[in-house]
Amino acid sequence: MEDAQAEAGLAVEAICRESRLSGATFHNWRAKFGCREASDAKRMREREAENARPLSLLAEAHLDMQALKSVNWVKQMLPQCCLEDD
Repeated sequence: MEDAQAEAGLAVEAICRESRLSGATFHNWRAKFGCREASDAKRMREREAENARPLSLLAEAHLDMQALKSVNWVKQMLPQCCLEDD
């Protein structure tokens, strides 16, 4: 809606004041969703949400790998007598 108002000739400052947005928020929004229809923007947000889960799983897997590497490093640094199970 704000983008249509801006294209209609209203000043960005006036649009931001009416919508209670900062100028930076307006320009960020316009850069991301500027020339798209509402349905395109909705589809884009849905895809971003779908992609967030695999990314978080990947990040978690990397953390697990780092933890295992640090445990293996400690085992290599300890003398063999401390590692033997009694």
